[in-house]
Amino acid sequence: MTVIKATDNYLRKLSFADKYTIVKYDNELCAFSRKLVEPYEKLSEDPEFQDVKFLCIHSNENPVARNEVEMKRMPFLSIYTQGILVDCGCVKSERGILRFLSKLKGKEEPS
Repeated sequence: MTVIKATDNYLRKLSFADKYTIVKYDNELCAFSRKLVEPYEKLSEDPEFQDVKFLCIHSNENPVARNEVEMKRMPFLSIYTQGILVDCGCVKSERGILRFLSKLKGKEEPS
């Protein structure tokens, strides 16, 4: 699966039919956000995560996301199971993304 560019409105309408969804709130001005673009895209194409919908919301284009990002600091991820928020928080590495994916799928965090 590839990364889907989403909006605030799309996130509000997040499908309860999708078993797993991960959302990366992106900001081109943030060095960590730019650093995570490639690993996030790579993970979205990994067969292990083929059942996960990967979304990216650009905070500078979406007021609700921008507010969330400014409160939490960048980079910021949220994970959903069938449209229900499971967890959210900041990450600064591919390993951080993997921790969220492991939690989303109910597995042990990678060591």
